[in-house]
Amino acid sequence: MRSILDYIEQEQLTAEDRNHCMKLSKKSIEKKTIHPTVNLNGSACFLQSPSDAIFCRHLSLQYALDSLRNGKGKVNLIKHYSSVESIQQHVPLVRDAEFRALLRHPPAGSRVIASKDFGFALDIFFCRMMANNVSHMSAILYIDNHTLSVRLRIKQSVYGQLNYVVSVYDPNDTNVAVRDTHRTARGFLSLDKFISSGPDAQTWADRYVRNCAIAILPLLPVGVPGAIFAGIASRMPFAPIHPSAMLLIMATGQTQQLITLFKQLPILPEKEIIEIITAQNSVGTPALFLAMMNGHTDNVKIFMQEIQSLVDNHIIHEDNLVKLLQTKSANETPGLYISMLYGFDEIIDIFLNALTTPIAQELLNKKLVMSILAMKIHDGEPGLYAAMENNHPLCVTRFLSKINGIAFKYKLSKANIMDLLKRSYSTGNPCIIHRHEQG
Repeated sequence: MRSILDYIEQEQLTAEDRNHCMKLSKKSIEKKTIHPTVNLNGSACFLQSPSDAIFCRHLSLQYALDSLRNGKGKVNLIKHYSSVESIQQHVPLVRDAEFRALLRHPPAGSRVIASKDFGFALDIFFCRMMANNVSHMSAILYIDNHTLSVRLRIKQSVYGQLNYVVSVYDPNDTNVAVRDTHRTARGFLSLDKFISSGPDAQTWADRYVRNCAIAILPLLPVGVPGAIFAGIASRMPFAPIHPSAMLLIMATGQTQQLITLFKQLPILPEKEIIEIITAQNSVGTPALFLAMMNGHTDNVKIFMQEIQSLVDNHIIHEDNLVKLLQTKSANETPGLYISMLYGFDEIIDIFLNALTTPIAQELLNKKLVMSILAMKIHDGEPGLYAAMENNHPLCVTRFLSKINGIAFKYKLSKANIMDLLKRSYSTGNPCIIHRHEQG
């Protein structure tokens, strides 16, 4: 079954006017290549799975791993990233699962920050590297619906002078990286300083970089413990009070940052609060959906509790809660469906519990409740079918244990209940029957 994330990113690449695909700068302090820049993001496919394209998340992770595996942190972009054939030979299918695992279990030191604080964060990482005798590291940068890589290296000249080197790699400039060097770890500024002066790139920067948030997920060489980043969160700057921060906090499971962000919301005008809690990326994927897709149980729980609190305290209108309970991706895939598909049973439990108060307050009519519970995607496949097809019995058990009270409240008929179990495909058989037929 094809991943929803693949569908979303395919939409990203086939829409030519997507501003989040604009290129980062090709300029650097030390330009070491005269090769023309190429954009091969999404052009190559995995040799092990020819129907699946190699996107920015795969390229950025491969670049980060290449840097970590080289003793000096160097990456041969011309050899491995300059053609479709070289990318296919170099990037294995396992990078897809590894990237998803990275989002579901962010490494120690992960943080969502303002892009203007990028240099400040680099200084903190360099200080930890120096203190622990680590010469190089990498990190994934997550911005909107796009991923980049950054590699950090501490070099010593023949005269004993330390140089701090940062290279930013954007998969949209597939065969080059932006490199900058300073003699102090505090010499680096905001991320937008790495962006070219071209009008298209500046439009992208204005919309998704300047005054916005970025997520940093650090990666260390083999044998270096993540414990070197212990306590780093207390030194990192706060995330901006901005929709982009909510989006990335939910996508990467930064629970403490989510709590902090919600504490700041009541001081804002209602319009700004709504913009933050309903944040979407550039392809229309909501923040809540990303948390449900990536299995961030605590974030989903806190999010739903805080939204209910904002409604109860009359800070936002109850209609906003009703809309969030129907959270869907751009292609109309319900958040509950994606949690069923990936087997996140605790999220199923949390989300259905969140229906209790709105149901008691009669904010949801029968038709709306049936739509939420059916969890049907565009082809009519319901969430229960997805859970059964992918062998997630706990999701099914938790779901069925919750609908008894709802069925009584709304006087749901047997036909209503069967509709929750039915896939709208040619045979019309309920998914339980279809599952039995498959053995």
